[in-house]
Amino acid sequence: MRALRFLLRLLLVLLAIGLAAAALGAFASLNPAAPIWMRTLSALESLALGHDLTAYPRGLIEAGLSALAVFLAALPSTPRVPQFNIDQHYPDQHRPDQHRPDQHRPS
Repeated sequence: MRALRFLLRLLLVLLAIGLAAAALGAFASLNPAAPIWMRTLSALESLALGHDLTAYPRGLIEAGLSALAVFLAALPSTPRVPQFNIDQHYPDQHRPDQHRPDQHRPS
């Protein structure tokens, strides 16, 4: 189970890195003076993700999805909480949530 959680987190981190690079490439296409490696990244991003949107909304969506992937990867795994067995702690059947007949009940 821990190995599966580790692999899922690793997959989310790799997805976040890929989406962040794609967002950088989308925003690099807006600047004609961007370095050659950023323009290459922009060309790869536009080939991989298509031309349905312009560069700015595509970059915002990719940056948001990258942030979501980082958030999901950073979430702590839920620990198992032991069940509280009230009969184990109060074996004489006079539990605090029950009223004993010999006690005065406030009104």
